[in-house]
Amino acid sequence: CRLPLQQMQETIVMLQRQTTQTEVQMQAQLTAPPAAARPSKKEDTRPMTHEEKMALSQAISQLPNEKLSRVVEIIKERMPALQNEDDQEIEIDINALNAPTLRHLQRYVKSCTSRKRKSAPA
Repeated sequence: CRLPLQQMQETIVMLQRQTTQTEVQMQAQLTAPPAAARPSKKEDTRPMTHEEKMALSQAISQLPNEKLSRVVEIIKERMPALQNEDDQEIEIDINALNAPTLRHLQRYVKSCTSRKRKSAPA
């Protein structure tokens, strides 16, 4: 009598794990950016530390206007739900952005600042 009960408990635990994994996968699919916005290589989904977010925010604020428009495009492409009606002035809540978007912005800002250093006279 005890053996079937133990088997059923093990089966329940296994099904709960499978359900949790399926829920995580479904949530990831729901929050993923559209296929056109996804790069072909594996996306960097590591969460950003508070310090990294502050550094990114500071770096974005120092970008020239022509580079800021690309920052806005990246956010609009990757997180369309955050779009606002007023395109004249945009305030970005860095904590509202998901990890892949933050990492993409980080790479973009890094590419802008490395180009600036290369083109600066020595």
